[in-house]
Amino acid sequence: MLIIDDTLLCKTGKTIEHIGKVFDHCSRTYQLGMKALVCGLWDGKSFIPTAFSVPNEPSKNRNRGMKNKELANQFYKERDADSPGFQRIKQLSTDKISMAIQMVQDAIKTGFEPAYTP
Repeated sequence: MLIIDDTLLCKTGKTIEHIGKVFDHCSRTYQLGMKALVCGLWDGKSFIPTAFSVPNEPSKNRNRGMKNKELANQFYKERDADSPGFQRIKQLSTDKISMAIQMVQDAIKTGFEPAYTP
């Protein structure tokens, strides 16, 4: 079966590109870091990742829970529009549900055939 995992990647540097405060459902607190959305094939014993994304979680005022000064100090890099890095940056603004659907579709297109058993 295919599994979508949403994992918190805690970080300590506020100047890391696109870092923000994200909600940790385990501790019920906000942590500085990023979320990793991973799609993988699970066979009952092992988990094989097939795709991943690092989506942003914007807050109500779209600042990822950071102060304006902290956002201004974050690393920023210009990327060519045809580079893989540019494509990953575009994925940041895609919501997790849409990204998960896209990852499942991509996995099926590449030949993974998950079985459904009720």
